[in-house]
Amino acid sequence: MSDPFPWLIRYVEVWVPTEDGSHLTLQSSRLVGEEAADADAPGVPDVRPGEGVAGRAWQQKSATILQEDPSRVLDGLSDACGTTLKAVLAIPVFRRHEIRGVVVLGCGDGLGAAEVWSRDDRDELAVSVGLYAGLPSFEFISRYTKFPKGAGIPGKVWTMEQPQLARDPEQSGTFIRSFGNDPAQISAAIGLPVNHAHGFAGSVLLLLSDAQTPLARDIELWECRSDPATDEHHLPVTELVSTTSLNAEHNTGTADAAAPEAWQQQILKQLTATNSPAMFKAENLALPDRAAFSLAIPFFRGESLTAVLTLLY
Repeated sequence: MSDPFPWLIRYVEVWVPTEDGSHLTLQSSRLVGEEAADADAPGVPDVRPGEGVAGRAWQQKSATILQEDPSRVLDGLSDACGTTLKAVLAIPVFRRHEIRGVVVLGCGDGLGAAEVWSRDDRDELAVSVGLYAGLPSFEFISRYTKFPKGAGIPGKVWTMEQPQLARDPEQSGTFIRSFGNDPAQISAAIGLPVNHAHGFAGSVLLLLSDAQTPLARDIELWECRSDPATDEHHLPVTELVSTTSLNAEHNTGTADAAAPEAWQQQILKQLTATNSPAMFKAENLALPDRAAFSLAIPFFRGESLTAVLTLLY
C-alpha cells in the first residue's frame, strides 16, 4: 500500500461529562497518521445536549453520522483538526441512563461503512442512517432489510445488549446480507449497543471495516465480568475473561486471554474507575508494538462494565 497509514479513521475526540453532568467537555483529541499527535484544540467550549456533533449524539441517545456535503460543521471540524474529513461519527456512552462520554470519529478517504439500526413500528430494526463508502450494492440492500430480535448481528446485539465482533462477515452465519460486486472488501463487522432501554439496546451501531482501509491498526473486543457481590455504589471488581482480536495487518483472529497484559490491565483499571471512554498514549502505556495510542470505549449492563472495544493506531 502506498499510504503507510491507510486507516479510515483520521481524527478522534473523547468528550466526558462535567462534574455536575450538565455539559460535555473535550477530554482529549488526536490526529491519526504518521505524525499521530494530540490535536491542537485550545479553548474548545463545553457543549450541552444538542450542541455540536457530540451534543447531538448525547441528546438523541443514539450514534450520529454527519456526512452532508457541503457541511459547515464538517468543514469547521476539518479546519480545526488540520485534515480533510469526509464524515464524522459520534458514539454516546451511557451507564444506565447517565451519559458517561461521547466518542467522535472523523473519517477520511477510504472504504467501509457505519449504520445506525433503530426500532421501527413493527418492533424490528431498520437502518435510520448509514455511511457507505465503496458499498453501493450493500447500501441498496440495507435500505430494504429489517432485523427482528436475535437475527443477524444487529438483532443479536439488540437482544443481548452486548457488543459483537465477526471476522469475515460474509462467511459468518450471523451476517445475512451480500456485498455483491462492491469495491470495498469487508474484513470485520462490529455491532455495538447504545443506550439500553426496557431490556434491549435503544439502538445498534454496526461498523464495517475494510481490508485496505480498516478502522484501526488493531481492533479488540474484550468481555469483562464483575463480582456480583460487589455493592453497586463501590467500584466493581472487573476482570478480562476473553479477548476477540482482529489485527488489521496480520489477521490474528480469536484468542483466549486468561491473564490480561499490562496495558490491558491499566486500561481496565481506568475505565472501572471513571466509567468513561478514554484515549491512552504509547508513552504512558506499554501498548503493543508500533501502536501510537489506543481508544477504549466501555459498555455497561446496569452498573457493571461488561465489554470494552479498543481501537489501536
